[in-house]
Amino acid sequence: MGNWNEAIIDEAVTTEGQARELAAVIVAWLAEEQIIEDRQCDCCLGDGACYPPGRRFMQACGGSENDASNGNYAGFSRDAVNGMRVVASRWAIVNMQGGFGPVPCPACAAPMPIDDLYAAGNLWIEQVSDTMTCSNCEQASILPKWPHPDIRFVALAFEFWNWSPLSEEFVAEIGKRLGHSVTTMIGKA
Repeated sequence: MGNWNEAIIDEAVTTEGQARELAAVIVAWLAEEQIIEDRQCDCCLGDGACYPPGRRFMQACGGSENDASNGNYAGFSRDAVNGMRVVASRWAIVNMQGGFGPVPCPACAAPMPIDDLYAAGNLWIEQVSDTMTCSNCEQASILPKWPHPDIRFVALAFEFWNWSPLSEEFVAEIGKRLGHSVTTMIGKA
């Protein structure tokens, strides 16, 4: 069966200091709104701070706290994997069920080999380089801007594990509060 996640990815953040600062703002807001609880837990997959769902977690999914397709709060809060993981360092968000085909250049949309993205991603994680250059248009773009559906290199992301699909309004509000463009990625582990 597996565990699903939906990640909200900030495409502009490249430094860990900025990522931690902005993550704290979002975590405080989500806790205040009771979308997450103001405590950490172990109900996420992967490294990074993880927060359990709050009583009003379904507000993030466009509903009320009692109409979740994955059950109400009492039922959902007992699931083993149900939290929001914060990634506030250079890392890769991966859909383990993905096809991992070519990645389109964010500037010209020319397909680039996935191996080029992997190589640039390793340099990104090791903090050697921030960008990957397209061999077609020769434009260098920061790694979070390369739009692959199955792997994204990030410095700031919020992964929601086994939640109902996040609403467009919620995703837009996260972007507004971050002050940057955001995108989403759905994956399965």
